Amino acid sequence: AGIDLEICEGESEGLGATGASVYNWSPATGLSNPNVSNPQASPAGTTTYTVTYDIGGCNASATITINVNALTLSVNSDTICSGSSTTLTATPSVAGGSYLWSPGGQITQSITVSPLTNTIYTCVYTLNGVATSPTVGTVTVNQTPTASLNSPTICSGQSANLNATVAPPGGTYLW
Repeated sequence: AGIDLEICEGESEGLGATGASVYNWSPATGLSNPNVSNPQASPAGTTTYTVTYDIGGCNASATITINVNALTLSVNSDTICSGSSTTLTATPSVAGGSYLWSPGGQITQSITVSPLTNTIYTCVYTLNGVATSPTVGTVTVNQTPTASLNSPTICSGQSANLNATVAPPGGTYLW
């Protein structure tokens, strides 16, 4: 009967056969050494390994399947006001790798940015030589609103209408 193991892309797992004097694992692709009892397996995708072994002159075999889950990355997006900053964080499916952001070239998991206009930031995450596709976080920048008021001249006891002109239009008013 075969055994199934679950790993994420970029990780490795020991295959762990015991009790024999000679081992032969196949396929050898992705194995640290196909002729030892417990080779480290780092397959690029889901792979079924078969070990043939010799115990007291008798040959036997067993199988083990390594199910490989894709390495993924997510990056948050945010909306800020002009002149403000925000933090973007890359969250990988498996920790322990390295980060590369663009623009900027930062190599940390989180970056703090203060763009002047809407900006797309891209992060690539690499773990054990396996890189994710570039993952995008967008910072939307709302321009700081401006307001101007009319300045009517009135005599005592009279009233006047005050008009506010705002840019960009919309929003709420508090007098």
